[in-house]
Amino acid sequence: MHRKVLQNRPRIVIAVAAAVLVLALALGLGLGLGLGLEHRDDSSKSQTIPPTSSLPVLNPQPSNNFVVGSIVGQPPQNRVYNFIVALANGAPDGINKTMVVVNGAS
Repeated sequence: MHRKVLQNRPRIVIAVAAAVLVLALALGLGLGLGLGLEHRDDSSKSQTIPPTSSLPVLNPQPSNNFVVGSIVGQPPQNRVYNFIVALANGAPDGINKTMVVVNGAS
């Protein structure tokens, strides 16, 4: 019986080492993500955000601005769209806030 225990000893050591490794990895990831360790992104420092008082005020757009029209029966053609993405102050839900707008519309 003593020989049998000695033969199984490497398996037990490997199993315990694997369990400790998995536990350490789980604790490390869980605590790291759970505690919300701050990720620092240096690229945001180079971007300057204008103060909200200097942003234009967003005006409501009429619904017909968003209608494409009928394209049934038209021949295929290339279409070019120019988008201007900017910040503006707006209150679509009644609360004034800084918004990202495309061509002045939200």
